[in-house]
Parts: sequence; structure tokens; C-alpha cells
Amino acid sequence: LSRGAGAEAEAEAAEQAEDSGGAAGKEKAFAWMDSEDEEQAEQEDDKNGEEKAGGAQDGTASGDEVTSVTAEVLDQVQSFGRMMLLAPALRKRLSGAAAMPMADVMAACRALARTKFFDGELLEDLYAMLRKHLDAGLMDASQTDDAIVCFRTLNAYDRSFFSAVASSFKLRTRDVPATTRTAWLEIFKRFDHNFEPEF
Repeated sequence: LSRGAGAEAEAEAAEQAEDSGGAAGKEKAFAWMDSEDEEQAEQEDDKNGEEKAGGAQDGTASGDEVTSVTAEVLDQVQSFGRMMLLAPALRKRLSGAAAMPMADVMAACRALARTKFFDGELLEDLYAMLRKHLDAGLMDASQTDDAIVCFRTLNAYDRSFFSAVASSFKLRTRDVPATTRTAWLEIFKRFDHNFEPEF
């Protein structure tokens, strides 16, 4: 009887060892599969990040990025790097067929000045947009001041823009505070803009 009981005990121990070994093997197999899935997910994330970075570098912008360049977004921009990421979408909005709201245009001026971000092509689009609004008499003194201060900060000069300012406010000098008008004249002199002496 003792030999029989011992044999049965050995058999049970062997069976338990086999079960535990099998479970461990299954756990290892599943662990390997999980690690493979995680690695694949990380590769996809890296690829998506590279595509986004590539889009910013080659000057392209998705529809979502274009619509997100609003006054609220631009007023939150505090760094040169962030402005660089938004620049392609901003250019697309400025040069697009649809008119960019004045609030967004002025927020762009403030953001460019705040981050000291100079982009010649973007500024050309901005000049054109501002000239349209000035020629239509849609810009008040405060908005115009934001634009002029932006270009002074960036040391950026466009003759047609400053001429548009002079033409727009030549008959509206009362709308411009004395201190603001003095500051404008100093900036005009700084850029040697003297094409409208009557202004």
C-alpha cells in the first residue's frame, strides 16, 4: 500500500509540474505576442509623428489645421517654435479665397510680433490682406496700430502697406489718438516712408 500511495503521489506531482509548465509556456507565448503588438503600435505612432512634422516642414497644412488658426489659438502662441508650426496653415488662410476675419488677422500680427517670427512669404500674404481691409476702410486705429507695431518689431517694410495706411487715415486723423499718430510718424520716418507728406 505504501508503494502504491507513493506512486500515486509522484504521478500527481508530475502532473502538477506539467500543468504549471504549460501555463508558463502559454504566458510566455502571450507575453511575446503582446510585446509584438506594442512594438507595432509604437512604430505607427512614430510614423504619424513624422508625417505631421513633415507636413509642417514642407509647408502643407491639413483642413483641420487651417480652420484651427483662429484669434483664440494665435493669442495663445508664445514661442517661435509654435509659430513655426502654425505658419503653413496661417499662410493658407491668408491666401485663401475666403476672407479671413479681421480678428484673426490682427491676432496673427500680434503673434508674429510677440514671437519675432519673420517669414517673407507669409508677410507678403499678410500685407495683401491688410491692404484690402485698409482700402475698404474696415480697419480702425487700434487694429492698424497692431499691424504697424508688428512690422516695426520685425523690421519689415512694405511700401504699399504704409501708403494704404496713410491713404486710409488721411481724412480720419481725428480717429487716431495723438500718441498713436506720433508713434506712427516715427515708424514711417524709421522706414524712410515719405510718399504721403500730407499725412
